[in-house]
Amino acid sequence: MKIAAGILCLLGIVWVITAYGWVGSRLGSVGSKAPACLEVLGSTTSEEDGVTYIVGSLRNTCDTKFSLVTVLFKLDRVSGPMEGMSGGSIYAYSRDVVPGEVRQFKSAIPVSKDSSYRPDGINAY
Repeated sequence: MKIAAGILCLLGIVWVITAYGWVGSRLGSVGSKAPACLEVLGSTTSEEDGVTYIVGSLRNTCDTKFSLVTVLFKLDRVSGPMEGMSGGSIYAYSRDVVPGEVRQFKSAIPVSKDSSYRPDGINAY
């Protein structure tokens, strides 16, 4: 019984911290927005084994190596019965991007074949 109460207490603390943005504000300061010398060259959708992903390339013209580059996309809402399930954000990743390099990226999760999206930023770490 004491273990269950302790777990509930811990979950409550985590909820309060998350709900009030403390965690997000602290994690947000760990990473950085990408500098202008890190740019997305283009993106499209690609089908792999019947599953569609957002793919593209980015170029690092900085003097710095980035261990992780995250390319953010916003999915547009579609009208119809699944409208509530559409929208949201998709993240694509590329690792160990060295100066002068053009690297490919791919979304972490699949998207609908007929989805539309727009770039929403780059984070570099």
